[in-house]
Amino acid sequence: MFIDYDNKDAIFLRIVIETVTSIRSVTYENIQVANYGVGGFYFCHHDYFSANYGSAVFWYNMHPNNTVNVDTMHCACPPVFGDKWVANVWIIRNNNEFSTPSLGDMLSTSELSTVIDEFKNDSARIELNQFITQQERRMDKMLSMSRLLDETSKGTKNAKFDIHHPINALRFIRNNSVVFNRIKEEISQEMKLYTEVHTKLEELMTNVKTFHEEELTHVIHGLLVIQQIYNITSYDMVNGNVGKYKTIPLTAAECEDIMVKVVHNAKYFSTVESWIEACLKKIEHKDSTTTATQLLTRSAVAFYGLGSFQEAVTIYSKVSYLNQKSRYHKLRLKYYMRKFIKHRNEQTLDNSISTGKLRRENNVKEDFRLSFKTACQGNVPRLVGATQKTLVCDRVDNGHPLLLIQPIKREIISREPFIVVYHDFISTNRMMSLRQVAFPQLERSTVLKKDSRAHVSRRTSKSMFIEHDNKDGLFLSNAIEAVTSLRSAAYEKVQVANYGIGGLYDCHYDYYPAHYYDNDIFDNRMATFMLYMSDVGDGGGTAFPDIPEVVFPKMGSAVFWYNMHPNNTVNEDTLHCACPPLFGDKWVANVWIKRNNNEFAAQCSLDQYTTSWW
Repeated sequence: MFIDYDNKDAIFLRIVIETVTSIRSVTYENIQVANYGVGGFYFCHHDYFSANYGSAVFWYNMHPNNTVNVDTMHCACPPVFGDKWVANVWIIRNNNEFSTPSLGDMLSTSELSTVIDEFKNDSARIELNQFITQQERRMDKMLSMSRLLDETSKGTKNAKFDIHHPINALRFIRNNSVVFNRIKEEISQEMKLYTEVHTKLEELMTNVKTFHEEELTHVIHGLLVIQQIYNITSYDMVNGNVGKYKTIPLTAAECEDIMVKVVHNAKYFSTVESWIEACLKKIEHKDSTTTATQLLTRSAVAFYGLGSFQEAVTIYSKVSYLNQKSRYHKLRLKYYMRKFIKHRNEQTLDNSISTGKLRRENNVKEDFRLSFKTACQGNVPRLVGATQKTLVCDRVDNGHPLLLIQPIKREIISREPFIVVYHDFISTNRMMSLRQVAFPQLERSTVLKKDSRAHVSRRTSKSMFIEHDNKDGLFLSNAIEAVTSLRSAAYEKVQVANYGIGGLYDCHYDYYPAHYYDNDIFDNRMATFMLYMSDVGDGGGTAFPDIPEVVFPKMGSAVFWYNMHPNNTVNEDTLHCACPPLFGDKWVANVWIKRNNNEFAAQCSLDQYTTSWW
C-alpha cells in the first residue's frame, strides 16, 4: 500500500532519505510499504519507466547523462522463514537537476555577507541546539532509570541472597512493587513525550537556515575556476592558500567533496590526481573527518557513474589493498574489472588504457585558454620605444560644463585599439546606490545567440539592467557623455554586473559579428564604457589578450574603448575577457554605446582605410 505524504512517520523517513542522499524530497513518490509473505517474490525488473524517469534510494537507476542503467536489474527473493516488510521510495529525475554538478550561478561574497549574520543569529538554530541539550538530559534520566531498574533485581542475583530473611523479603517485594511501579510510571511519562519531541524536532530542523547542495556545487566550481586561471596547486588549496590569502586549511572531508566534483567536470579533469593525493595527505596527517577507504570509494563510484571504468578499477584497487581482509571490497573490485574488460572489448584499444594512469581530458582550447590565463595573471609584456611614448596620463575637460571645474584624470593605455582609463570617475555614494538598486534583481547573465539569449558556462556573472529613468543611471550617462563626447541617446541601458567566486566571462567581443545582422543599417556597438564599482583584492582584471594589456579594477575607475574603427568596420583587437576575482567579488557597470546618433560626435572617416581614432 502507499502512505500519504502527510503521515508523520512518512515525513520523517523523507527527511532522513533527503539527508543521506542529497536528493530533493519534492521528487519522491508516495512511500510504498510492501510485505513479502511465504513464497512472496518479485521477478527481476527495472524501476525506471522511461528515459525521462529515474529513482534512487539505495541505488541509481539512471546514469548522470539521463540514460537508464540496465545493470540495475534486481529481484526480490522470497523469505525462507518468516516474512519481509519493506518501504519503497522511487525518486523522479525532475527537480533534481542540482543534485549533480553543473555550471550554475557563481555565488558572490557580497551575497554571502548579507546572510552571514542571519546564520550567526539564527534563532531556530539556537533553539535546536538548546532542544538537543534538553534531550541529552532526558536521555541521562532514562539511563538513570535503567540503572535503577537493574538495581531492583541486583540483590536476587547475589549468591548469598536468602529470601527467608524478613528484610530480604521486604526488599524483594518493595523493589518489585513500589519501586518498579514508580520507574514504570516515569518511563511511561517520558514515552508520552516522544511524539511531542519528534514533532518539535522536525519543526526546528525545517526552520533552521541552510543552503542547498547546489550552492556548494557552485562555490566548488568557482574555486576550481580560480585554481585553473591563477595556477594554484591543489596542495595550496587544501592548505587554505589562495594566492597571498591564507585561511584555515580544508578538512579531508571538505577536500573529498571537492574531489568528487572535479571527477564530474571534464574541464578540470587534469587536476583529479593532484586532488586525490592532496586529500590522502590530509588523512595521513591524522585528519579523521573521513577515511582513505571512503575517499577512494567515492572517487571510484564517481568514475564508474561516468562510464570511466578504467579509472574506477585503478582507484578501487587501492581500496582493496587497504582492506585486504575485506571480501566485500574484493568482490566490488572484480565487478569493476568485469565492467572495464567488457567496455574495453567494445572499444578500440589505445595506449592510454595500458598505462594504469588516470587519463587526462581537457575540452578547452589550450591556445585560447593560455592567453586568457596569462592576461588574467597580469603576465603581459610592457610596451617600449615609440609606442610607449604615445601613452600619456593627463587631465581633460573636453569643453564640457561638468568637467570645467574639475577635469577628469585620463590614462591612455593603448592607441590601437583606443583604450582609456578614467580615474576617480564617480563618487562612492553613487556607485553604492547603483549596487543597492541592482542587488535584489541580479540574475544569471546571458549571451546573445542569433535570435535569443542563453546561459552559457563561459559567462558566469550575475547582472541586471537599470531603467533609463533611474536618477543614478541618468547621472552616470551624463558623466559618460561628458568624458567621451558620445551622445547618451545612443546608450543602451546601464548593466550592473556582479562577479562572484570564480565568476568570469571568457574572451569575447562587445560588437555584434556580421552573422547577427543582414543589412548595412544594423546599429552596432561602437564603444564600451565599464565602471568598476568595487575594489578587488587580487585578480578580477579586464584582459585584452591580443594587445596584450590588462586593466585591474579599482573602485571609482572606468575603462573605455572603441569596438569599431572610424571607417565603420569592427576592430578585432578588442577581444577582451573578464577575469575571475581571486579574493572578494567584483562589481561593474557596463554601458554599450551604439553607432547611430553619433554621426557627428564620432564622425566616420572619408577614407575607407582609416582605422585609428587618433
